[in-house]
Amino acid sequence: MEQCEVESGGNKDISSDGEISRLIQDQFLFTESIYASLPISIEIYDANGVLRSINDSALRMYGVDDKATVINKVNLFNSPYVDDALEAKIRLGKDIILEFEYDFDRINNKAYYSSNNKNTMIYKVQVVPVRSKRGTIIGHILLSNDVTDVKEVEFRTEETKKNLEMAMDAAHMSSWVYDVDKESFDRHR
Repeated sequence: MEQCEVESGGNKDISSDGEISRLIQDQFLFTESIYASLPISIEIYDANGVLRSINDSALRMYGVDDKATVINKVNLFNSPYVDDALEAKIRLGKDIILEFEYDFDRINNKAYYSSNNKNTMIYKVQVVPVRSKRGTIIGHILLSNDVTDVKEVEFRTEETKKNLEMAMDAAHMSSWVYDVDKESFDRHR
């Protein structure tokens, strides 16, 4: 068996190629298991916008049963949600965080990909450029989540607060509300 020297923090160890191969394989499997099981949707696109990898969370969120129907077929820059201005920002590697209503009927009608979902969701996405060692953009990672439930709770909370304020105004009452973000009390009439 061939031997090779591996430098680790200034110390030189003699290891067999088999041990290194196993270590690399173990790291790859560890990384793949994390990628596959994260609760956030992850999509990896090349520099031309072609989808090269997608995790299970993204497949579920998009209503796609078979990964093969989207890998190497979906192009980020052909999405009905990516206009020329957004495409330019993505290609330049700008920091991008968006939140918008994602309509599956629009996706299916535009034949972007085929989804089992027929509803809409509030979609939050961050686009992260992947750069080579020389700084060239070689791809893009999309980290996304369906935040519909969170937005619905925020809406209901705001509606309840407005209704309470109207009732208090009608009864000529007031209340003190503590604002956690501002760390202060506000009086409401």
